[in-house]
Amino acid sequence: MFIKIFLKEWRENIILFSIAILLMLATVALSLSHLRQMTLYFSGMILLFFLPFASLLIGSGGFYSEFKDNAWIYLFSRPIKKWQIWVFKYISLLSILFAVFLIFILIRQLLPGLGEILEDISFPSEVRVLILKGFGGFFSLSIYLVLPLLAFTISFSISILSEKQFVVFFGSILIGTGLAFIFQRYLYFLWTTYYYYRNFKIFPLFMALSFILASLLTFLKADFSQKARKIIYFSKLIVVFLALSFALGTVWVAKGALFGGSKEFSPYDAVKHQGDVYINAFHRGLVRYDSRADKVENLKKKADFYWNFSIVGEKIAFLKESYTQHEEFFELWVLNIDGSQAKALINSSKQDSPFYNLESRGRCLLSPDGKKIVFATSSRGSRQRITSTTIWWMNSDGTGLKSQTVDFPPYKELRLLAWPPSKNYLILLLEEVTPKLKSIYKLIKVDLEGGAYQALVENVFSVYELSVSPAHDSLALGYRQPLEKRDILAVLNLETLEKKEVLKTSSLKLWAVKWNSGGDKILFSREKEFWVYSLAENKAQKIGWRSYSYEVGFDWLADGKRLVLSIPVDGEYYLQVLKEDFSEEKKIKIPYQVQGSIHLWGLDNKVLMKFQKGPLFRLNLETGNWKKVY
Repeated sequence: MFIKIFLKEWRENIILFSIAILLMLATVALSLSHLRQMTLYFSGMILLFFLPFASLLIGSGGFYSEFKDNAWIYLFSRPIKKWQIWVFKYISLLSILFAVFLIFILIRQLLPGLGEILEDISFPSEVRVLILKGFGGFFSLSIYLVLPLLAFTISFSISILSEKQFVVFFGSILIGTGLAFIFQRYLYFLWTTYYYYRNFKIFPLFMALSFILASLLTFLKADFSQKARKIIYFSKLIVVFLALSFALGTVWVAKGALFGGSKEFSPYDAVKHQGDVYINAFHRGLVRYDSRADKVENLKKKADFYWNFSIVGEKIAFLKESYTQHEEFFELWVLNIDGSQAKALINSSKQDSPFYNLESRGRCLLSPDGKKIVFATSSRGSRQRITSTTIWWMNSDGTGLKSQTVDFPPYKELRLLAWPPSKNYLILLLEEVTPKLKSIYKLIKVDLEGGAYQALVENVFSVYELSVSPAHDSLALGYRQPLEKRDILAVLNLETLEKKEVLKTSSLKLWAVKWNSGGDKILFSREKEFWVYSLAENKAQKIGWRSYSYEVGFDWLADGKRLVLSIPVDGEYYLQVLKEDFSEEKKIKIPYQVQGSIHLWGLDNKVLMKFQKGPLFRLNLETGNWKKVY
């Protein structure tokens, strides 16, 4: 019986499947012809229009033939249970969609250039902020598959209610639009309540299950000779199941925020300063690991979103971003490193605010003496093509606000990097827009008073790493030079603007760069090697090997001379401490199961360590004692 249903559904939908194959072959031809913009438009049409509408068509025809031929009596008289009929038809039709998705994924894997083009297809900003993050790094492809699957499930589930396929088709669109409207606003409610998005992906699954259960129970229990009662029965069930799915989804998100949220921060949101580690823990606010007290304390509670914060001397500055259903707001905060005297200097809701009706660009920066703060703004609604940008600076007590408008080439993103000591200029990175939709980058020096700017490094692809020295006088950066087809790791003196190339290779594969406390050496990892570069000697030296591909943990200890590395030995993981001459001082086994990447921060006689997923651990190097601190 299942084989007959399977073959019947494929026969009835073979034309639609063939059209999908032809469209994908056309996409391959455009991609191989290097017509990037045409490929973008064509693949966007397939992902945003064809796949959802094809899913609706396939689903809405689920029981069309049974209605048309009045085959219900014959179907229900077969020696097979009702629920099996529903499930067999659902799986048979779903296999058509999976075949299309599988072919599309294979094409994307075989054509790497196509994957880059698909990254440029984006949803509206509000959806990106919430749903993108909820689906994780594979979102750029997964969301285009999840939404058609949900559309198919909705249309198939209600196909038992009407013999008119066009009614089911447009009814599914109306239901899906209404759910999308409610879903988007409910996600904003959850975001502003818990400041957590990791478990949002569960909602589409719960909603799909709601329609499946409501349709299946209606198919089993309802009287198909009484259409009105059948629709009422289904409507009651779907309302109950959808309410239950939203309730379960809320519990799932709340559980992650309250019990797993402490694990959910990126290692790049952590800064080592004066022997302590400061962590941007998002929904839990700004926290600090106090090395002397050996504990984590909260400095600034409950934030919607903190941009990367700036720490200099005794001051911390950060931009806070908050959301409503229709708008986002920005605030500029400053506080002492012990969490005292927290003060909001600027609020975008006030009409005299520099943020009023404007968009914040990148992060704020404290000057090297901690007495001034700088940040940048641009007009709202111009995310993909920004030119005019206003740079603002003020005293860290909120007085003396000044600004300078700079007309850059059209760009998508701007990042403030450094404010060199005793200098009145900034170093920033621009991600420019090009006619071929390929991102290129420029490292720029901008004078604060006059607004004049100068390109220090320009027309490069794939900026890998940007790390400013503790004294804010040097910048380590990795980038790809397209003309020479070489990856370069360089150190730029931010005061003399002299650039020294550390490594120049066909494949840099740079993981991270760590400055020592003296600012005269950098530790970095490339491919499967550990390297140290000395600015004084202008010499790069390979100091060790690693035998696994995950991002690895490594750092300088507080003395700026010794190193700590995470290394595998015979299937076990260890932390290895190296002396100034790079010989081994000690090796301590990691007593926990290593999950993915390892990140660590070297302090005085302690090391903080975090896996890709999991809590924050502390190791005392003198005693070998481990402790979970966050």
